[in-house]
Amino acid sequence: LQSQARPLTHNLMRQLLALCDPRTAIGLRNQILLLLGHETMRRRSELVGFRFEDLRQSSSGQMGLFLRHSKTDQTGQGRIIPISNHLADLLGAWQAVAGDGFILRGIQKGGRITKSMAPESVNRILKRLESQVGRNEQTLSGHSFRVGKTIDMIESGFTLEQI
Repeated sequence: LQSQARPLTHNLMRQLLALCDPRTAIGLRNQILLLLGHETMRRRSELVGFRFEDLRQSSSGQMGLFLRHSKTDQTGQGRIIPISNHLADLLGAWQAVAGDGFILRGIQKGGRITKSMAPESVNRILKRLESQVGRNEQTLSGHSFRVGKTIDMIESGFTLEQI
């Protein structure tokens, strides 16, 4: 029996972000994972597929990430997904630490940053953070980003068509 993903809403997001010290590689990476997932509402495989070279700036100065392809983009045309200035700033700081290539990376025990991250690692990181906010039952998963952001948007007055 498949269980429903726990929604990662704005309130829970604030609690999880507070656990991530951006002065450490793991904390910075985890903040980026949380914000990237929440702001873009992408699936795990799409999140781990983002690369630093996918960062784009519009003529108005709005930062975004180019999504090369997705489950709903069968023709592979891609599109730019807007991101906050805060996330763009964190990405700049992370790129200075991690170097070019994939944005989301594994971090080994000795602190070595790997070249990429497996989609399954997204769930493990979310469950680890969830346990730190005092929840015994870890029910967050990559899908929690999409469910939680949708709930936040509905509560903010967005219509289903806008979502």
